[in-house]
Amino acid sequence: NSPRFGRNWAMIQGVAFLLWLPWAVPFVLQTRLVDGEFWIQAPTLRTVAGTLKTFSFAHLPDWLPAVPFLVLYALLALAGLFYFRRRMAWALLLLSLFAVPFVGELLVSLRRPIFYDRTLIWTTLPFYLLMAIGIRGVMVGPFGPGKEDRFPARADLDAHPGRRRVRQVIAGLAVALILGLSGVSLFNYYTAFQKEEWAKAAAYVAARAEPGDML
Repeated sequence: NSPRFGRNWAMIQGVAFLLWLPWAVPFVLQTRLVDGEFWIQAPTLRTVAGTLKTFSFAHLPDWLPAVPFLVLYALLALAGLFYFRRRMAWALLLLSLFAVPFVGELLVSLRRPIFYDRTLIWTTLPFYLLMAIGIRGVMVGPFGPGKEDRFPARADLDAHPGRRRVRQVIAGLAVALILGLSGVSLFNYYTAFQKEEWAKAAAYVAARAEPGDML
């Protein structure tokens, strides 16, 4: 919070900007070229749902409905926010890390489509954390505000073994379902997914290429 820190930070940013300036013109030209001939299609509700499905359990068999499982995953993430509400700053951080990139790309896509699942893969980390917090919260109740009182509801659950056992069973079923869906997705990927045969294409080109050919 000191003024010296602010001055040093501004100075470093200024130096970085000056070092970047030689690339400013090529950057603008490339941006205009890409903007005029961009290949990504405008996102739809199906596109967004497909992205969430890919992040959660890609390559599920076609006969297995994905919507109920997506709803369950969303409920677990919402449960994570609920059980983490006493640490609101952390809860909002995880929510922002997941939601802001999605919303930002969708808003920009109103002018030029840029919504692409590969650019959003990293948002699965806060999403999975929220799901894990939700499952943990189902087992032991809300998280406390600090380390000294991490799970304030645990003592009450210990006094009611039946209620605690029900919570553990529900959390265990959720974990088993997630592991099962992931296992089915991986099995389907390794046994049924048709990968692009780039190795054969490269071998074909290498066998027929001659000096002076342009690729």
